Amino acid sequence: MYIIQDERVFRYSFRNHPFSSEKARKATQILVSEGIVKPIRAMEYPEDILYLFHDRNYVEFVKEKSKEGRGYIDYGDTPAYPGIHEDALWVVRATLTAIDSTLENGDVSINLNGGLHHAGRDHASGFCVYNDAAIGIRYLLEKGIKPVLYVDIDAHHGDGVFYGFIDNRDVYIIDYHEDPRTLFPGTGYEYETGEGEAKGTKRNVVREMFSMEIDRGEFDQFIAGKNFRFILMQIGADGLAGDPLTHLRYSIDSYRKIIKRVHTISRDMCEGRLVLLGGGGYSLQNAVEAYTSAIKGLSQ
Repeated sequence: MYIIQDERVFRYSFRNHPFSSEKARKATQILVSEGIVKPIRAMEYPEDILYLFHDRNYVEFVKEKSKEGRGYIDYGDTPAYPGIHEDALWVVRATLTAIDSTLENGDVSINLNGGLHHAGRDHASGFCVYNDAAIGIRYLLEKGIKPVLYVDIDAHHGDGVFYGFIDNRDVYIIDYHEDPRTLFPGTGYEYETGEGEAKGTKRNVVREMFSMEIDRGEFDQFIAGKNFRFILMQIGADGLAGDPLTHLRYSIDSYRKIIKRVHTISRDMCEGRLVLLGGGGYSLQNAVEAYTSAIKGLSQ
C-alpha cells in the first residue's frame, strides 16, 4: 500500500477552525513509521486538471481570494488565507497521484488529506475548495476507465460528488451519511437514485441520529451483479462516537469492517484498484485511531 506523505498537501488546513490537516499528518506518520504503507510524494500535475470538474470562473475567483488572503470562499464555513489556491491544488494533485499509483501498482493508495467532497463545480462549501474526489473520477473517465464506484462513509453527504455525477451512468455512488434533516449539507435523500440514463446508479444510505453501525448489507446489495474497474472511497471519520460536529456513534470496529469489505471487493472485482481519501473527522484522537486501525486491517 502507498500513502501520500507531502507537506505541500498537508498545508491545506485552517487555523482556529474545525478542519485541520493534523489528523492526516499524524495518521500518515504512524502508518509509515510502522511499515504498513510506503510513502510517496504528490506529482505536479498542471493547474488545468481543476477544469476536469470546476468552472474556470470559479477557479479564477479562488485565485483572487488566495491573493487577498481574507474573507471567505463560500458563505462562511471556508475561510480564505494567503496561498489557499495552491494548497487546495496540491490536495487534488495528491489524489491524482494516488490514482496513478494504484493504476501502476495494482494496490491501495491513500490521500488522508483528500476527500473534499462538498465543493461544487462553481462554489466552495463545507471546508472544501476544490473537489479532489470529483476531479479524480473525471480523470479516470477521461482515461476510459469505467464504470467507477465511489463509496462515501463520511457523516456528511458528499453532495459535490453526488450531484456532480447525478446523471452519469458510468459513475456509481453509494453514500452513507447522517439524516439530512439533522446535519449539513441537508441533502442526500433515499429517493435520489440518479437521473435519466443514470437512474439506479446512485444510492443514499441515511443513518438516523445516534446510529452505532454502518450496514454493510446495503453495500453488498448495491453492488450485486455489477462490475467496476476502479473504486474510490471517502473514509471520513466524523461518524464515530464522540465527534463534535455530528450525531452518529459508529464504533471503530464497524468503521473498519466497511473499509475492509470495500477493499475485498476491489481485489475481487478490479485487480485491487482502490484509492482511499480521508475526508472529515473533527476529533483528532478519533480520526487518527480510525484511519490507522482501518488501514492496518487491510494488510492483514
